Amino acid sequence: MFLSIVIPVFNVEQYLVDCLTSCITQNIDPADYEIICIDDGSTDSSRDVLTDFSKRYSNIRVISQVNGGASSARNRGIEASSGDYIWFVDSDDFIKENVLGLLKKTASSGSPDLIRMGAYSFGDYSRGFSGTDYLYYQNSDLSCNRTSKIDMMLWRNLYKRSVMIDSGIRFDPEILTIEDALFHFIFDAEKKSSFEIPEVTYFYRMRASSLMTSHDDSKDYGYKLKLAGLFKNAADNGYGDKRISLYMLSSIMKRIMYLISRKSGKLFRKELRAVKGAGLFPLKIPRGFASYHSFAKSDSRFITKMYNRCYTRSGLAVIRIFNYWFRFKKKICK
Repeated sequence: MFLSIVIPVFNVEQYLVDCLTSCITQNIDPADYEIICIDDGSTDSSRDVLTDFSKRYSNIRVISQVNGGASSARNRGIEASSGDYIWFVDSDDFIKENVLGLLKKTASSGSPDLIRMGAYSFGDYSRGFSGTDYLYYQNSDLSCNRTSKIDMMLWRNLYKRSVMIDSGIRFDPEILTIEDALFHFIFDAEKKSSFEIPEVTYFYRMRASSLMTSHDDSKDYGYKLKLAGLFKNAADNGYGDKRISLYMLSSIMKRIMYLISRKSGKLFRKELRAVKGAGLFPLKIPRGFASYHSFAKSDSRFITKMYNRCYTRSGLAVIRIFNYWFRFKKKICK
């Protein structure tokens, strides 16, 4: 079997029909690909939609589980899959119709571990694909500036299943957001070959109620400490692309320090100690990394100084200066 499409589903009755319809409207034999839907404890009519589609199409399978999050659902999908490649599709998005023929042809030419594709993002506020919609770049240039960014989007890649199985690559259920970036980073480090096609194959819906846009990480940033520690260890030990690990580390630490700056007194000092206990002090970012950062070159060095200085001076004021500076830079860099 060529492909397993894995779709975590949770309370998306409004969009699920479009997603599934796009997946079954394809130009290869249905026996050559499967659609695995993991119902992650939905409380709306999503389950009814899944049941209806699975009765009508033999290549759709439905797995139900108690709500455990997108990572847990995707892991169930990996275990249940049998395709040579896996495509992780979000249940509120959709794929291009009649595109699997092209992807199968690409996969058969050299059998790369990773196939990267083009994608559009769009919002509920827009009809069609104009205005705020943009095409993700289809090149492998990881340099970053004010108009581009490192792209680690899960859904614009086909991942070879054998690499996941042999290397034990799975999603971490403890990571609440950007868990896809961590998965992609690890897979990218383990892959031996990749191929890119310019064809737009995926349409990503940006909506206010999604986890990425609505999650309040001010209440629990413990998983961010874990993420930062993982990327720091990767950079220190030469695992994967060091530019990516440093970029992710810097981005996550900026957010952590912003959240800590909102605390006061004993809680502030306690959480600073937690950051230090996680092995994230002192933070060192090579000068060469500045050119890959989304802000000005001096900004990376400033962030690093403020972060490290907050320990030596125990200065709540210092970290708040960091916070104000970050907000100011964010405004002028728009």
